[in-house]
Amino acid sequence: MGLGLRPVFQPPPGGVVAAAMAGPHGNSLPRRLKLAQFDYGRKCSEVARLTEGMSGREIAQLALAWQAMAYASEDGVLTEAMMDARVQDAVQQHQQKMSWLKAEGPGPGDERPPS
Repeated sequence: MGLGLRPVFQPPPGGVVAAAMAGPHGNSLPRRLKLAQFDYGRKCSEVARLTEGMSGREIAQLALAWQAMAYASEDGVLTEAMMDARVQDAVQQHQQKMSWLKAEGPGPGDERPPS
């Protein structure tokens, strides 16, 4: 698993797996979020590859989107299809952001002094 996704899947204070494992201990939400049956390790490796170059903030937002989708679903199950849809959205948003940044050129702090 890539370093970029490692914090997402680690135990509390955050992460999708932490939310899936969390029970009523210390929070008011019942244990609702579940993971569907799929090769989770393979999926994490695939997501790590697809999100290469994304910031930690972008990856954290992706994990929160997975969690929100699962909680909003009728059965509270995070499916592989849900993960795929959000990854695709996040990758498109990241590509758009990078194209905007490239079009803007270097910012004031990005300029290098002459050698």
